[in-house]
Amino acid sequence: MEHLPSLSIHPEVGEIRPVETVSARLLPSRLTHGLTLKHIRLEGERLLPVVRITNGESEGYGEAPPLPTFTGEEAEDTLAEVEAYLPRLVGVDPREALRRLHSADNSSGDLAPEADPANDRLKGTLRASLPARCAIDLALHDLIARSQSVPLHSILGGSNRASVTITRAIGFHPLDRTVELARRYLSTGVTALKLKVGRETATDAAVVRAVRKEVGPEVELAVDANESLDTASAIELVEACREARLAYFEQPVGRDDYAGLRAVRETGVKVLADESLFTVEDARRLHEAGAVDLLAIKLIKCGGLAPALEIARFAVKHDLPVIVIDPLGSALSLNPGLHLAAVLPDRGYAHGLSAGLDVDAPHAPHLPLIGGRLQLPVGPGNGARVVWPGPNGGGLGRDGETSPQATTLKQVNDERSNR
Repeated sequence: MEHLPSLSIHPEVGEIRPVETVSARLLPSRLTHGLTLKHIRLEGERLLPVVRITNGESEGYGEAPPLPTFTGEEAEDTLAEVEAYLPRLVGVDPREALRRLHSADNSSGDLAPEADPANDRLKGTLRASLPARCAIDLALHDLIARSQSVPLHSILGGSNRASVTITRAIGFHPLDRTVELARRYLSTGVTALKLKVGRETATDAAVVRAVRKEVGPEVELAVDANESLDTASAIELVEACREARLAYFEQPVGRDDYAGLRAVRETGVKVLADESLFTVEDARRLHEAGAVDLLAIKLIKCGGLAPALEIARFAVKHDLPVIVIDPLGSALSLNPGLHLAAVLPDRGYAHGLSAGLDVDAPHAPHLPLIGGRLQLPVGPGNGARVVWPGPNGGGLGRDGETSPQATTLKQVNDERSNR
């Protein structure tokens, strides 16, 4: 059987110190290239909810870029949920905090009342939203890996390769402009492209065929409708693009339309489920319905790396390739996805980790793209170079400084002594 990723704690390292401080901020980023879809245009300035967790010897960072069409949350919503949850982590071993963050006890979908400091700070139902869990999960994973002085992939099961091939998404543009962009991206070394579709069938098909003619037969070429088509329109587009030899069709119909997904598959094109897939149970239902060939993991959808690994294990067991997609964040969300992609079996598909071509994020700059591939970062944790706001909240200071919004272990102990 192929390598199965599994969370493992490095055996050569002993105890990890408990969480001491937690903080969260909305930090600015800018989309250098806008992305137009049928339902939304992403462009310009964008705030990213970022989490910082320390334990006195190391720090961990996580992030959950806002994609409301997927999760229903704006950045401010995620920040509020994160801030409500973070104090519960203080004084807890980060490995235990991670386990409880995703505990089966957390099934109500609601945030719990304030924890009683006299009791276990993570006891009870503490369910945060998926984006909030993602930001906290990534920060805890980063902290665990940094505390052990190992790269993130080491605690996810170990890397299968030193670099990962990426695909470049292209939104809605006139035909000539789309072809020009495809040509430009290939000149940088990119070997896989994904075209957004969902307009008139004739328009989409003409663009797809023109791009295939321009890039040649060896480039991986896929399309993504972001669930914007009905079944008949999706099938019509597949038939109109036969000569383009699509690698796959991502989310051609609505997320709950399993019959439609299956009908598109029956045309012979492979179907990648994205908006349909949030949990491992979704993966199971999609597979049992015969509705999917490939699974797309976005960490903000599933709630972080721990749930993503559950989906990955299911995918490997059932011979379903996984494509990891970053939701246009900084290195704090892309790098964990890169580590995850490197842990997964290489099934020949490029991963959607091209945010470095689109996002300028001063708090965590992206790695350079080399020949259409991203190299795994060198160093402990997620490998990002992080700049964190200084104590006065103005400007950007080096990481390691404590945020004024931080909750500390001393504050927790003071609470307990005053009760």
